[in-house]
Amino acid sequence: MRFGCCLPGASFVPQMNDNAPKKEAGNPLEELKRGVKALFDVGYDFVELTVGSVANLSQADFEDFSAFLKKEGRVVEVFNSFVPPVYPLLGDSVDEEKIENYLDLAVSRVKECGGEIIIFGSGAARRRPEGFPVEKGEEQLYRFLELCEKYAAKYGVIVCIEPLNSKETNIILSVREGYDIWKKANHPHVWLLADCFHMGTEGESFDSINYAADALKHVHIADLNRVIPGDPCENGIDFAAFFEKLREVGYTGRVSTECPLPNLVEDSRRSLLFTLEAWNK
Repeated sequence: MRFGCCLPGASFVPQMNDNAPKKEAGNPLEELKRGVKALFDVGYDFVELTVGSVANLSQADFEDFSAFLKKEGRVVEVFNSFVPPVYPLLGDSVDEEKIENYLDLAVSRVKECGGEIIIFGSGAARRRPEGFPVEKGEEQLYRFLELCEKYAAKYGVIVCIEPLNSKETNIILSVREGYDIWKKANHPHVWLLADCFHMGTEGESFDSINYAADALKHVHIADLNRVIPGDPCENGIDFAAFFEKLREVGYTGRVSTECPLPNLVEDSRRSLLFTLEAWNK
């Protein structure tokens, strides 16, 4: 088992933005480098970034970041927040040419950073517009997963479907639903993620881990209201039970903490210590 941490920052997840500490904008490239180094220095096995943190860099800044990773002897193995809302995936405003151009750039940069997994959450981008036909929306979703397969295969990565919750989107709201979509899509480079925060928010039983075990390639953890694992949270996630389910199905992949970290070093270290202790019980 390998444990990582998502670097907070620009995110397409509404509640991450709402809970994140407000601060004056600095140099995005330098903040990115400092954050990556800090999380590795804390002791995490890997760091998870947003796709936008590299896709939105100028070519010169991206080359600078790539050089930084090489100098540090590091790679970034996992990226989340795949598609920003400016590229709607469902509805009448879908522009497949623009989506493909974005995917080609984004996935190529992920790969250059050493990325192996891209998380497809992107709740706003995948939201089905009100009144839009359900069947047509499903067709568009499966078409996007075909594009995920195309570019994931091209660059040698995998994409994990992330079930979210009804506060963020209106499609793929459970691990079971995500599994059924994964199975129907049947793409060799498209897999599934389980996130105990989303499961807890939607009241989904951890038994869904058993249902979807053969599709799981990544896991996110956070307590309810995006509280740091191990911090006080009334009626929060039973992490011992969640981890027991992962052990029960033989999951040996990566686990990332995903929550706001107002004090990056102290908060991430506290989360790592709790996670290691909870897993090893």
